[in-house]
Amino acid sequence: MSPWKGASFKSQGGKQEAAEAFNVTVQEGYHCDRNYVLKVYKQAKKTPTELLVIAELQPKEGSLPSFSFRWDEKDDSLDVDIQGVTGIVESWFNKGIKGYAGHHPKRVTSQRRTFEADIRIPQIHVFHGCLSFNLGRNVEAKVSVGVSANASVDTPQK
Repeated sequence: MSPWKGASFKSQGGKQEAAEAFNVTVQEGYHCDRNYVLKVYKQAKKTPTELLVIAELQPKEGSLPSFSFRWDEKDDSLDVDIQGVTGIVESWFNKGIKGYAGHHPKRVTSQRRTFEADIRIPQIHVFHGCLSFNLGRNVEAKVSVGVSANASVDTPQK
């Protein structure tokens, strides 16, 4: 007889967070402004600040902002963040106003995550194209196993 007869299993919750992105590709025919360089990380891992950045747009001149394509676990989507600007300009970009756009790329497919990004700042159409990637997840689960008071346990005889 099994010593686990009468045992109960109780889940204590758990989480499943994206730890890496792999097979990151940009579909052919994308547009990248001549003032920017697109860097795509074929296999992206989380940064020390827990951001999963899969691609970046870096300016060729210091007066232009840079952009990071990062996985947003909470919203299960890709976000684009603008860097090197004031807080108010960042707010305009996030809201898509005053000539700024692109914070929330549109999901095209979910099987192999594909997002269409269209990034704009005043006077410059920075980027337009589709990025696809897969996610690798770390799975954490907490469980407790207990034996009920009326459980029978077989004891080997000598």
